[in-house]
Amino acid sequence: MAEFIAVSLTGVLEKEETSTLLTALFSILALIALFPLFCWLLASFKPSTELVRFSLNLTLQPELLSLDNYIYLFTAVSISDGT
Repeated sequence: MAEFIAVSLTGVLEKEETSTLLTALFSILALIALFPLFCWLLASFKPSTELVRFSLNLTLQPELLSLDNYIYLFTAVSISDGT
C-alpha cells in the first residue's frame, strides 16, 4: 500500500512539472508570436523619416511618437476612389 501511494505521488509531481514546463514553453512561444505585432504597432506611431533613417529602432522615444500616420490614414486616403 505504501508503495502505491509513493508511486501515485511521483506521478502527480511529474504532471505538475510537465504542466509548468508546458506553460513556460507556450509563454515563450506567445512572446515570439506577439513580438512582430509590437514592432508594427511601435513603428506605426513613428514618423516615416525616422523609419527610413533608423529602420526599425525598438527604443521608445516619446518625443518622436505621434498620431500623424493615423491622421493621414483616416483623412487623406479615400477608400472609394483608391487614392
